[in-house]
Amino acid sequence: VQSSMRIARPNDLELAYTRSMMAFLLFREPPERALMIGLGGGSLAKFFYYRLPGTATEVVEVSPQVVAIARRLFGLPPADERLTVRVCDGAEFVAREGESFGVILVDGYDGDAQVEELSSRAFYQNCARRLDAGGVLVVNLWGSDRRFNEYVQRIEAAYPAGTLCLPAEKPGNVIVIAFRDRPANPRWDELERRAAELAPRY
Repeated sequence: VQSSMRIARPNDLELAYTRSMMAFLLFREPPERALMIGLGGGSLAKFFYYRLPGTATEVVEVSPQVVAIARRLFGLPPADERLTVRVCDGAEFVAREGESFGVILVDGYDGDAQVEELSSRAFYQNCARRLDAGGVLVVNLWGSDRRFNEYVQRIEAAYPAGTLCLPAEKPGNVIVIAFRDRPANPRWDELERRAAELAPRY
């Protein structure tokens, strides 16, 4: 299962790994601009749209069929000034010159595995180049992937300011959060306090 929606609460994050991807909010306020690479059913795009109204979100998805399914079956909102969906290659998109983002979220899988073009050294470096000061990269990895350690090492090399790995509540997915700039070094009790503030809000 790569996408899931509860019909009674269509804008909630139903899958545990998508909730874990939002953990970047422990370290920074919602950004003005976000980039998502990989749309799927649009759960994260909808969450940003309805819960982070101050964030303009750009989504890059290589498959027009996926975009059509997200709109028809998963309630993805139509494009407006806060949500843009582009049908193009995510690796090529971040390699271009263009606007920067406060957060880049990468969830790029085909039917079988992580897309190679979205896990290369060059890709992670290009993402770092497209981040604002204080920006973060958030990557969904599959913990049992035989190349998991290799992917993490590539991210660490591109983000020497620091990375962390957060296993999702449901075993399987591991979310990597990589910092363009060294974050403030919050104590564990400060992170818990921040989490307690965020939980009722989101």
